[in-house]
Amino acid sequence: MNKRLNIELVKSAMDSLGFNNSQLSERLAVSRTIVGEWLAGRKFPRPDKLVRLGMLLRLPHSDLVVDDTPLAAVVSFRKKARRALTDAHFVDALKKAMLLDLIADYLPDGALEVPPVLKRPSMDYAYIQKAAAMVRGLASKSVTDLIHYSDLVEIIHVYDVVPVPVFWGVTSSRDNDAHGLYIQSPRSKKEWMYINLDSYLLDFKFWIAHEIGHIITNYTCDADFSENFAELFAQSFLFPEEMAAKAYGKLAGLNSSQLVVEMIALAEPLFISPYTIYKSVNSYASENGLDQLEKLNSAYVAIKKYVEKKSTLIEKLRSDSERPFAGEDEEYLSPEEYVYLAETYFKTPIFDSLTKFLGETSRGDGFLQSLFDIQAVEAKELHYFLTH
Repeated sequence: MNKRLNIELVKSAMDSLGFNNSQLSERLAVSRTIVGEWLAGRKFPRPDKLVRLGMLLRLPHSDLVVDDTPLAAVVSFRKKARRALTDAHFVDALKKAMLLDLIADYLPDGALEVPPVLKRPSMDYAYIQKAAAMVRGLASKSVTDLIHYSDLVEIIHVYDVVPVPVFWGVTSSRDNDAHGLYIQSPRSKKEWMYINLDSYLLDFKFWIAHEIGHIITNYTCDADFSENFAELFAQSFLFPEEMAAKAYGKLAGLNSSQLVVEMIALAEPLFISPYTIYKSVNSYASENGLDQLEKLNSAYVAIKKYVEKKSTLIEKLRSDSERPFAGEDEEYLSPEEYVYLAETYFKTPIFDSLTKFLGETSRGDGFLQSLFDIQAVEAKELHYFLTH
């Protein structure tokens, strides 16, 4: 059977959500002509556009497409410095999803219980605070406790998400391009989270919290709502209302330079970005009808420098390691140390699963190169380590 859109349902969803052809083309970054071709049944969306169309219209793949083509994965990115997403990013993510599905059967059994998700996600401030408190509770943290990076890893595992630590650093073909990538695959019924070990630790904490915001909505919302919810959730998770209320009393009325100094002082013991505090306090102020904090403007540069002076995630893990790899070049991450750090601090089963998969299928290093998005020489070294 040729794959085709469920055109009547698509048009019904467009009417319900108030989309016309022009608005849909703008949101999907395609021409109005292409949308017309889709709705006339003369053309079929590319995989990345199909995924985004389903998210935009809140239609699962099984309703969106009339055919027996395998289900498409749901993907979510956390790009560095708000870099723009392109169709190439979505196509690459869907390819990774297919590769991950191949090793899914080699993973250990997942959790027996379904973790808590939100039935009717809301942008209401009080609702998001309750959601943040709920998720903090999964790591046995109160609303005023420090969130350590290990707490975030613990929460990831509660939701049965498989961590995929990667080293997208100075030797990568995608140098500093992304903090991470979350993939939910309906084929294998597995969820995966790529974690860039080269991220600054303060950024890492925020984007993991952001992705958890996506996870607890279980992608029941359209893409824009889900993204906005996740952003507010991350602020509230790392700097909840109780903290924001106290901080507002210290920060209100300060100029931008003074704000940066005070926010850094507040951020230091919590090991979070001062900008997270800025956003959380402004959300608190908006909820309570208070004046917003002074705009940061060029003072934001000082916050950026503060974040970059802190260690990257890989630097933190190496310094915390109880099994230092003596003689290792600081600019070189050996496969042995890479796998050790990934398994020790992220408790990921992916490398054990890969060892079994590679042994049974005789897949080459090209598989690892595509899966981890690394250079050929890195893939060759990792393949040798996993198969010998």
